[in-house]
Amino acid sequence: MEERDEKEVLERKYQILSSKLAERPNSPFLHDSLADVCLRMGRRDEALSHYKRSVELDPDRDEVIEKIRNEFGPEELKGFEFPKRMGPFWADLRSLSNYPLRGGGRYIIIGGALVFTILNLVPLFGFILTLIFAYPYLMAYMLRIIRSVSKGKEELPDWPEISDYWDSILYPFIQVLICVGICYLPAILFLILGVLPLAIILFILGTTYFPMALIAVALHDSPLAPLNFYILIDSIQKILRDYIMALVAIFIFILIETIFNLLLTGIPIIGPFLFWMATIYFAAVQMFVLGNIYYINRKVLAWF
Repeated sequence: MEERDEKEVLERKYQILSSKLAERPNSPFLHDSLADVCLRMGRRDEALSHYKRSVELDPDRDEVIEKIRNEFGPEELKGFEFPKRMGPFWADLRSLSNYPLRGGGRYIIIGGALVFTILNLVPLFGFILTLIFAYPYLMAYMLRIIRSVSKGKEELPDWPEISDYWDSILYPFIQVLICVGICYLPAILFLILGVLPLAIILFILGTTYFPMALIAVALHDSPLAPLNFYILIDSIQKILRDYIMALVAIFIFILIETIFNLLLTGIPIIGPFLFWMATIYFAAVQMFVLGNIYYINRKVLAWF
């Protein structure tokens, strides 16, 4: 009797979930729920089909991946590939260094460096264009890289659209400037006041805080995101080991970039071109590091 009642309950659930799924076919939750019911009903092929679809729609559903691993054997999973996940950046330094060059990345870097070099070669007007276009455009692109990597994407995104100067270029640049101000203004004020020891301490604290603040700006698309001091400091504490690794990596890349660019000083034409190539390359690597530490810790941080 109980067995018959359970079958009736499962059949009703099956009908209800199937009906809802027909209305919302791209819901990973509904596919997962229906798969659970199918599994209990003994419809293993159908259950596996829905579990697979759930993972396709949302690769971050770790609990579904575990169900697939635990409930189905090698023969049933033949031909099925589990989603590949981006690992921590320090686990594969070769992959990290190749990030800006993957796919069309090398063309993005060369094209960007060429445009910025040409702007710099135009007397006065080129310098003005560099200030109002090149640097803002580069900053907007860096935020785009953080957003892209934070979603698990391992290839450089395309350059931002230039059809809307405010939304695509200037506003992101202003966001970064405000972020820099929030992190470093206290140190600058105490430096002006002549309180050097406190200015140095605040500069170190601001430098430590800045990467997390920049991640917040990129993901929340808000210049005031760095003002959420409690949340961001708590986030740093939650992922302290990974965050320290990111700080060390960024420091090393900045040092390498600085040395490389110093060697290019004074070289005509090709020097500025290589300078911009190096600037874009190393900036992309650093932004990958920031996007990566968010991605691998996204569930711990739980910002969204």
